[in-house]
Amino acid sequence: MLALKSDRSCARLCMRAVDTLKPKPGCCPMSRKIHFIISGDEGRSRALSIKTSRLKLYTALCTMLLICLSITAGFGLRSILQNNKLHQNLNQARHELAALEQQGFLMLTELQTLRQQKAELFHHEVAKLRERSTQLEEILTQVGIEIATTDSETLPATEPSHNLGGPYYPVPLNEPESLMDFAGEMINLATGIPLGEPTSGWISSGYGARTDPFNRRRAFHYGIDISNLPGTPVRATAAGEVVFARTNGGYGKMVKINHPDNYTSIFGHLDSFQVQTGDTVERGAVIGTMGNSGRSTGSHLHYEVRQNDKPINPYPLIFLGEK
Repeated sequence: MLALKSDRSCARLCMRAVDTLKPKPGCCPMSRKIHFIISGDEGRSRALSIKTSRLKLYTALCTMLLICLSITAGFGLRSILQNNKLHQNLNQARHELAALEQQGFLMLTELQTLRQQKAELFHHEVAKLRERSTQLEEILTQVGIEIATTDSETLPATEPSHNLGGPYYPVPLNEPESLMDFAGEMINLATGIPLGEPTSGWISSGYGARTDPFNRRRAFHYGIDISNLPGTPVRATAAGEVVFARTNGGYGKMVKINHPDNYTSIFGHLDSFQVQTGDTVERGAVIGTMGNSGRSTGSHLHYEVRQNDKPINPYPLIFLGEK
């Protein structure tokens, strides 16, 4: 029996459970029941009886119901958590998509700007290339290389040259690709022609007839003399191969370079060599230093240019190289 007391009502709750009742001899067995007796202060009581089998059934049903509710609640809570996570991922994906769209728009704008700049730069470079090609065409024409036009325009008349001939290079139309190819050929060709100053200084003796500084007789000078201090750098005036780099009689220490289109440049009266026979040089490369070797009266460079082994006046080539 169980009893519960309350301070205010002073009621007593008595519970008495009888698990089994032993039947008397000759009587039918009684079913098992659980009896609940509730009594109060005034002596009143109330009894409640529940069969054990029914109580077990109710208990099992309640247990199964609680288990089902727990499983359902677990699945529901799991679904809610997964749903919240999916919503978070979806929002994050939306933000990332918006950022990518913004980045794509900026990249497209930048690409359009770069294309416009590229087009402007291309037209500018084509204009510069056309101008440079015209200058190279004039220079090559003046040194005796024939350049023909392929359109209806004719070249302006130029003064006759004593050195004519050379390969034939037609001038293309104004298409950028043809113009670039043509300019490239002109640049390669001009690279092999001795143009510009071989050294710094002043011209102390020109090309042609003059009085020999040693015997005071009339003689022909097949080059020009450029005077300056000893040790002044002497540079190649075109790309080519060094075929001679040693002492050569009156030339003193001499360097000879063969260039394309049968051009040859000769540098005499050097003080020292910076190249040797067999070297390949580019325009502007230092090949030696100015000196006073050989048949010379002072520090200077004797500079000759030949085509097909025939001397030509190098001064116009020096002048053209300054353009």
